[in-house]
Amino acid sequence: MGLRFTNKKKFLLFILAVTISIFAVFPVVNPSERLIREQTLTIRPSETIEHLDEPWLLNPTFEYPIEPTWFSTRNGDLRDINASTGSGIANYEILGGYGVFSNVSGTPLASDWTEFNNSYFILPDGTHEINQNGCEASHEFQENTDQSRNRPSVHWRRNITMPVDMSDYIITSASISALVNGSGDTNLETPSDDLSYDGAGYFATYYDYARFYIKLSNLDYINLYEVAYFQTVDLGIGDQYRQTVGVIDYLNDTLMTMIDEPTLIFYLTKAFEADSYEFGITLGIDIYCEDNYDQADRDTFYSLLIKSVNLS
Repeated sequence: MGLRFTNKKKFLLFILAVTISIFAVFPVVNPSERLIREQTLTIRPSETIEHLDEPWLLNPTFEYPIEPTWFSTRNGDLRDINASTGSGIANYEILGGYGVFSNVSGTPLASDWTEFNNSYFILPDGTHEINQNGCEASHEFQENTDQSRNRPSVHWRRNITMPVDMSDYIITSASISALVNGSGDTNLETPSDDLSYDGAGYFATYYDYARFYIKLSNLDYINLYEVAYFQTVDLGIGDQYRQTVGVIDYLNDTLMTMIDEPTLIFYLTKAFEADSYEFGITLGIDIYCEDNYDQADRDTFYSLLIKSVNLS
């Protein structure tokens, strides 16, 4: 009897042959892959790996000549920026205008300054004016007449207009100075006086003093920044009866104490926030007459003078 292979039988034999081949090969391939994996995970105690240093940037310290390794590119308005090089440096420069402003100097003039009351304080009973000597005030506290008039004050203001828009500028330096002097009677009480001299009961906390100062602000004069001051301590030094006039004591020309330059620049910058063209400056004199006795007191300030002011 003869055998014949049909197409279906041929196909089954082919599938069987492929299956046998796969099972024959698999045991050989699988151990090899496991061996390679184990070798890869083996921890080696040491190994030397060489690294070659290859700089990514050429001439990183800008050694001469910098060009053409480093070169500049500029766009936009070339009047505002510039690029240059030097020994070991590369410069990026912002070009801008530079100027100096110094419109406040010398003795204050009545044509430049305007007198104002200092909010709730009374004006001095004597002088409060600008004369040929500067800004001057005088006052006498007489408790027998009106014991409430022991805290007078006076301000002089000036609006300063800048020639440029300050929002386009940065203030890099600033300075201010002011000279003051004055005179008072020895009936003023100071820390060095013997208050028992009169024989009346006495007491003291602040004594009698005058305070000179300069403040900057915007034009509303609400937020004022004090930039210079001087407060007397021993003007009127000397023992004296509480209700009499004694000897005149003098405060010679004295410079106000100024704040440091960075703070002055900060206050000037704040003053320009509301209006970049204008700011305000205030000169002030405060007088404090303390009631130092259990009976009527008398305190006399003959002259308190802001002699000169300079701001640049």
